[in-house]
Amino acid sequence: MQGVASPPWVQGIFQELEAIKSLAYETKAMVRNVSRALHNKQEKLSNYVPLCKWLPGSGREIALGIFTAAEVNDAENLLTDAGHQNPVVGDIPRTPSSPSDVTRVELAALVIFYNHNMGLVVGENQLARKEKLHTFMTDSSTFK
Repeated sequence: MQGVASPPWVQGIFQELEAIKSLAYETKAMVRNVSRALHNKQEKLSNYVPLCKWLPGSGREIALGIFTAAEVNDAENLLTDAGHQNPVVGDIPRTPSSPSDVTRVELAALVIFYNHNMGLVVGENQLARKEKLHTFMTDSSTFK
């Protein structure tokens, strides 16, 4: 017997369940990040734990507004090489453990990975960007 199409109301229920499931994954990642940020706040700059991805999607367009196209392309290659070409909520990036070690390309990769601008703006020097990354990794209010 051929597959029978589900009535629209059943399809609607499945869509709602998927939305609830996505929200649960995002909430779980945010809760994990609060404890990670608190840990990072208490640690020295060289002993951070990376945050979980909590926002779905790619931050490529955000990165293009902050970094050069060449840096964004290099960042995407870096993510692909690390196995993060399509990260999902809950994933943890393979990145430098310290904001003091991060390069511009690695920072662009984090923007793409997290789908978050971390407060970065065009034209900032690298020191200011590293300080914003530090705040991003240690401020639990980021996840609200």
